[in-house]
Amino acid sequence: MVTGSDDSDVAFRPAVGARVPASLGADDECRLRAYFRGREALLRRVVGLFSESYPRKVAVVRQALRDGDWIAARSMAHQLAGDLGTLQAERQSLTARRLQQACDERSPVEAGLLCEELATHAGPLVAHLESIARAASSGAAA
Repeated sequence: MVTGSDDSDVAFRPAVGARVPASLGADDECRLRAYFRGREALLRRVVGLFSESYPRKVAVVRQALRDGDWIAARSMAHQLAGDLGTLQAERQSLTARRLQQACDERSPVEAGLLCEELATHAGPLVAHLESIARAASSGAAA
């Protein structure tokens, strides 16, 4: 459970409403390719599952926030942070972790802004990940 602010990551924490990139950064992409090197089929499967579940999970968080269900919103934010971390999307994972913390703190404005940040970037992030998975598959076939 997130219990509060961790001063060790303050320097990496963008302000609420700050623009978080919609796709993976170059470092994130390198880590993703290295993590799944030699396991292109697994990369395709993980990206496929993420592509199907990410928009739905963001919608669940959005609805839970509307309903005032902080536990459900926090739980789904935690899942999103893990999913994004597995795919090496560090900046987006940080946003999801901040959303999780905002739910712990019952901060509706911050939680809403962070949820919308994740929702805004769902399409471009999924497209970028699918492109990486396709390229990895092409490289494996060669």
